[in-house]
Amino acid sequence: MQVILNLTMRNMKKYFRDRAAVFFSFLSIFIVIFLYLFFLADMQVREILNSISGIPGYLERETDIRFMVNSWLVAGLLTVNTITIPISILSMNVEDKYNKIGNDFHATPAKRHQIVMGYIISAWIIGFITSLVVLAVGEAYIVFKGGTLLGFVDLLKVLGILAMSIIMFSGMFYIIVIFLNSSTQVATVNTLVGTFSGFLGGIYVPLGILGTVGTVIKFFPLAHIAALLRQVFMKDALEKVFWGAPESAIANIRNFYGVDLIVGTHLFKPFELILIIAGFTVLCYGIAMLIYGRMKRKH
Repeated sequence: MQVILNLTMRNMKKYFRDRAAVFFSFLSIFIVIFLYLFFLADMQVREILNSISGIPGYLERETDIRFMVNSWLVAGLLTVNTITIPISILSMNVEDKYNKIGNDFHATPAKRHQIVMGYIISAWIIGFITSLVVLAVGEAYIVFKGGTLLGFVDLLKVLGILAMSIIMFSGMFYIIVIFLNSSTQVATVNTLVGTFSGFLGGIYVPLGILGTVGTVIKFFPLAHIAALLRQVFMKDALEKVFWGAPESAIANIRNFYGVDLIVGTHLFKPFELILIIAGFTVLCYGIAMLIYGRMKRKH
């Protein structure tokens, strides 16, 4: 256990010392914030105002609408963070392999599985730490714009969802990273992941705008994580904005913004989404262990 702890601490120190790596880990988040602040925020507020124009006093709900849209954004940013940070940490495995540092590890008493766990656990810890930072900044931004903080129970739910997401994506990306051999390949994968994560999570634009593509996206675990977070973050804001509105209008908005995931006529309940994520996590780590076993036999 001490060996794994030492390797984990080594990877964490190496990550935080590289300021460029830290910056590029957050690059996708910076891009989303830029797009949102300068292009998307006012457009979404106007569209929601139009959708509730039949409700008396709807113009007085603009602050609550911004609360809702900002909550949607923060949930999306947290989702992206649980993807981009783990793959950045796991990419150190490739760098160490390329620089022959992996050979030094294998020359020590450290076993191969301990080295692997050092990378994975450091991805968990750093992913969670950076998610806490994004969560704190996001909550501050929501309050600054007239919203309210999450309650204690809701905060615990968010932390649980984030931990579940980080563990899942760490397992998934380890399967990818294990086949990479150069910094160029790592950079390409990181770019692709950072770019497509925003779309697959319905973060750059609401899923409802994407039509058939949006329906396909609902089958990806990323959309499930985003939906769970949005259900917690947007609960109070949705109640304030759509108080007195028809149930059908509320259902349409929830579906449009990816708060609820509906495939065909089936509405996925939160526990179903959690079971899917748990199943996908077990599958990823099972595949990773299978690949690890085969590679170990080769060496």
